[in-house]
Amino acid sequence: MQKEHTSILTPGFVKKIKTFEDIRAFLDARWTTEYTAQTIDRMHALDVALGSPAQNIKKAIVAGKNSKSLTLHFATRLLREENIISGVISSPHFSSYTERISTNNEGISERLFVDCAQDVIAVAEKVAPAASSMEILIMTAFVYFKKQSVELALLELDTISPYHPFAAFYPDMLTVTRITQEENSNHKPMEDISSIMSLVQKGTHVITGDQVKAHIAYIQKLTEEKGGIWEMPIRKLAALPYPFEQIHGRSAALAERIAQTYIKTFIEPTLTNAQDTLLIRPKGKKGRPTLEEKRKSELQPTKTMNMFWRNTTAHIAGRFQLLTKEKPQVLVDCASNLDAFENVLFGIRLLHYQKPIKGLTIIIGATKDSLHSEAFVKALRYFFKKTSGSIALCPIEKNLAGSGETTSWDVDAITNDIKLLKIKARACKTFAEAYDYAKQSVDETDGLIVVTGSRSIVHQWYESKNQ
Repeated sequence: MQKEHTSILTPGFVKKIKTFEDIRAFLDARWTTEYTAQTIDRMHALDVALGSPAQNIKKAIVAGKNSKSLTLHFATRLLREENIISGVISSPHFSSYTERISTNNEGISERLFVDCAQDVIAVAEKVAPAASSMEILIMTAFVYFKKQSVELALLELDTISPYHPFAAFYPDMLTVTRITQEENSNHKPMEDISSIMSLVQKGTHVITGDQVKAHIAYIQKLTEEKGGIWEMPIRKLAALPYPFEQIHGRSAALAERIAQTYIKTFIEPTLTNAQDTLLIRPKGKKGRPTLEEKRKSELQPTKTMNMFWRNTTAHIAGRFQLLTKEKPQVLVDCASNLDAFENVLFGIRLLHYQKPIKGLTIIIGATKDSLHSEAFVKALRYFFKKTSGSIALCPIEKNLAGSGETTSWDVDAITNDIKLLKIKARACKTFAEAYDYAKQSVDETDGLIVVTGSRSIVHQWYESKNQ
C-alpha cells in the first residue's frame, strides 16, 4: 500500500503540465489509499483557494460495498427529469480519468478536464503540495461543477475511511447501499458502518438500502446520535424491465429516495406555485375535476414513477455492462468481492432465462485474497450445477490506477480448487490467452463471454479493445 506523499509539486512544475497526457501521467504516479487528518486540511485549503466551489453546492455521498455507481446513475436520470443539474464524482475509471466526472450523465470533455485540472494543480502547488491524485480529481470536479451550474453533487465514496477527502465537506445527504462481510477481510460490517457514519453531521439526511436488520438499527442509532435526519430504509425494488429489476432494482429505489429527499428538502419549500412533475405532486383538489381538467389529463397524461422505471435501463462502463455488438457478446462487471460476484452469476442466469445462452465462458482475474475462498468456490459449484459453461482464470497483469489492486491471485491454485469440483476450468498466463480461449468456446451469435473479478481485469478488457 502506498504511503502518503510529503511532496508532489515542485516550484514551476505546473508549467510543464499542458496536455491531457501530462495530467494522466501526473495522476497515475501519485495515488494513495491512506488518508489522514492532513488530507482534510489540504482539501479545506484547496477549496478556499479555489473560491469554495465545494462548500457552495449541495452534496450527497453514496457509500457502501456495492452498487454505488448504479445508484448515482439512476439518481442523475431522475433529477434530470426534474430539470435539476447534477454532477457525479464516481470511481473507478476504466479507460480515461474523464469517466470519473460527469454532469447529467455526460462525461467531462478532455479539453475541460485539462482546463479545470490545470487550475487545481496550480493552486495545489501553492497551498497543498502534498495533495494526492484523489484530492486533485475531487477539486477538479468541483471546479467543473461550478462552471456547469450544478445544483447537487453526487459523490461515490470509493474507500471507507473517516479521513476520505469527502469528509472535508458537510454532506446534505448520505446513502449507504449495502455493507457485507468479506471472508478474507479484517474489517467487520459494524466497523465499516462506523467509519461511514463518521461523515454524518447535524442535519444530514441518512438513507440506506441495506437489508440486515442489525445494520439498519445501527445506522439509525448513529444518525440520531449525530443529529442527522433518519429516512426510512428502502423496502421495495424499483420496477425496472426484466431482468434489471432483480439485478438493479434496489439501486434504482435508493436513487429514487435520494432524488425525492433532495426535492422535498431543498426544492419544494422554495416553490411558489404547485407543480406536477415526476417527483413533485401537488395536493389533490376537493370535488370533481372540471371538463377542461379531464381533457387536459387525457391529452397530457401524467407520467408516473412506474412508467419511468419501465423504460429505464443502465448501461454503465464495467457495471453489468452487456456489449451486444461484440461477436460473441461480452458482459463486463468489476465485481471484486463475493457479494458482487454472486450478483453477476445471478444476472447471468436471468439473461439465460430470457434467451438461452449457447456457450458460456467466465473470465475471472482477481487480486490476492479478494475472491479465492471456500465461499467463492461454493458459489461457482452452485452456479454450474444449473448452468453449463466453463471458466478461464488469469492473473492481473496491469493494475488500474487508484484501484488499490496491487497483487494478483495465484491462478494455478484457484484453478486446482475449482477443478476438484468437476467444473471445467482453465488456467491462463495472460488475459489475451483467456479471451482467445473464451472466443473459441462459445457460439459467435448466441454465446456469452463474461469478464469479471476485479476493476483491473475490466481495465485490461478496455485496453485490449483500444489497441
